[in-house]
Amino acid sequence: MAAVARNPQGAYNDPYSRYNNNSTPVNRQYTGLGLQQQQQQHSSTETPSQSQQPSKKALAITSRATRGSPPPPLMGSAIVLVNDSALHCFGGRLENRELTNCHYVLDVETGYWQTILPAPTTDSMNNNNADRNAYDPRALFSLSLTTDPVNTNSGSLSDTLSIPPQPRYFHTVNAYGTSLILFGGMGAVPINRSGEDSDNEGDNQQSQLAALADLHVYDIITQRWQQKTPTVNQHTPRARWAHLATILDHFLVVIGGTDTNKNYVEDACVLDLHTWEWVASIQNIGQCGSYRTIAATGPSLQTTAEITPSTPSFPSADAFSPQISSNLSWPTTEDGPIDAMASITQRLMSGDLTPAFKAGSELPSIYLYSNYNFQNLRRELKIITPQYTHPSASVPTFSIVEKTEAIEKLGQDHPLPPGLRFPQGHVYQNQLILTGTLIVPGKAPTLAIYAFNLTTYKWDRLDTDTTLDKGSWNRSLLHPATGTLLIFGHYESNADSDYSNRIQHHNHLMMVNLQAYGLYERPIPSFHPTAQDLGHDLLREPGLNDMEISSINGTLFGANSTILAARWPEFATMLLSPPYVTPLILELPVPDEVVPMFLYYLYTGALPLNSIVTPGVADYLLILARRYQLNGLHALAVDILHQTVTVNPIRVYSSALMASELGLQARAVELAM
Repeated sequence: MAAVARNPQGAYNDPYSRYNNNSTPVNRQYTGLGLQQQQQQHSSTETPSQSQQPSKKALAITSRATRGSPPPPLMGSAIVLVNDSALHCFGGRLENRELTNCHYVLDVETGYWQTILPAPTTDSMNNNNADRNAYDPRALFSLSLTTDPVNTNSGSLSDTLSIPPQPRYFHTVNAYGTSLILFGGMGAVPINRSGEDSDNEGDNQQSQLAALADLHVYDIITQRWQQKTPTVNQHTPRARWAHLATILDHFLVVIGGTDTNKNYVEDACVLDLHTWEWVASIQNIGQCGSYRTIAATGPSLQTTAEITPSTPSFPSADAFSPQISSNLSWPTTEDGPIDAMASITQRLMSGDLTPAFKAGSELPSIYLYSNYNFQNLRRELKIITPQYTHPSASVPTFSIVEKTEAIEKLGQDHPLPPGLRFPQGHVYQNQLILTGTLIVPGKAPTLAIYAFNLTTYKWDRLDTDTTLDKGSWNRSLLHPATGTLLIFGHYESNADSDYSNRIQHHNHLMMVNLQAYGLYERPIPSFHPTAQDLGHDLLREPGLNDMEISSINGTLFGANSTILAARWPEFATMLLSPPYVTPLILELPVPDEVVPMFLYYLYTGALPLNSIVTPGVADYLLILARRYQLNGLHALAVDILHQTVTVNPIRVYSSALMASELGLQARAVELAM
């Protein structure tokens, strides 16, 4: 690498120009455009007229066809997102009423489906007519090592076969680390025929559908199943299907459902995923089932207005910003990866495990929203709140907080959502995202989306225009890392027929950018307020400065190179490169008002609260953030634009266009129109 040369005026040019093959100045390094060029392009960008502006729908919603081998049309299958990278679909009932234990995986980054265990075909079912539930237990056998946090291994892998759970539907699957936890559902159970002689033992058995209470764990890394058999105690759940399940910290909470006779099971049971013991149960939760209820894990009642990061880290190049990846982008090639599972496994091994939802020292809450009696609609909201009664307690106590009266009272002043069949719920920040099938007489069933503010208890509909009117769409999943709601369906399928037969499709995908509706993950300062105060004090101490940063106007601002190197990776790289000297002056071609903001961020990990950051300043901060891969700064700048979009949507639209923030563009377009 070329050494940093000192210019005749005694100031050092931006050290990162050394990456050029010539002496091109620093402004040629900003995101492929010179800063001067980008500002000219930005200033000359005329906001299109209303007739030329893209619609909110076009910016907020992206539709794609998945590739590979998607699951067949299914009823009562279970899907779960693992580590924001892979979506698993297991089990269900085929259109010919055959139960299956098929297993498919969607690589979310590529949109490619891969088959782990295929659904039976007509030929295979005919060949296995004597045993309709037959399958090869060696199909998922693997000799790979595991990093499963729940320890699914028991003995040597070489002498342990992986036996998938029996075919079933209306079961639950939850992700915990690199494991999937499956419980219950409806499946075939054998019935012995007594009093008849037969030479074939298999002839003495029939099967009937019944609710199940078995527990299985799937190791994603080794692709192995293992059945767990916790000791039976007073907390062991009854067999159930069409139930709900969620994870709190290291506990699996199984909620409601119905028994074999379709009677509601009005309790919830808690499984410790460390000890594999049923450790608690919650009685009298009411009638909860997948047809009428959602169970979503979110922040506790005390933290709905403020969510703290679980692992502090400085928002530099290594920090994740949801705004940076606010749009899931799939390769344009029609050929999928050679081995999608290998790609997923590599990301699982190199990245963080799927966290159990935990907010600081307080466990989160479970939000139970039910709607039923659709001719005379009734709504219920209950919150299951766990709490450790003693510091040494290993199991929290659970209580139920009734909030039904609160939402009914709210309905007198604000509109409430209509009745939604087979609802699905997801908590994103302090919003409960509710989706479900809306039945309107004379119209085809459609998927409706609502957001419930857990702080203000106000409902808002997320309007998708007519996007979901064509085809059949009835399944949603939240991708929290990008603030995207994934909606599965099929463009050419008949919504009326699919609803009548409870059919789910996974061939096509709608991706709804929640930023377009003002729902996004606000950046959280990674430093404790005390540390931020210390950084602020250091910034104001001129005696610690050993260099200066020059604005485009030549104004100098003092800085400490050690602090900059600790918070600015590319600057640190420059210091460790020849000629191994600290520049006296570092030139940044930005206005005077931008440099103090940039330094404040590097010193404190935040932006000053008492300063007015205009969209113009935010533009420069975005350029610096993208040029130097400072994801935290990018998130803070986008947050500023979100806060000012209601005041000047046309100006913010231009900024969002430059920053490639489709969700923010869509929000600005709606406000401008």
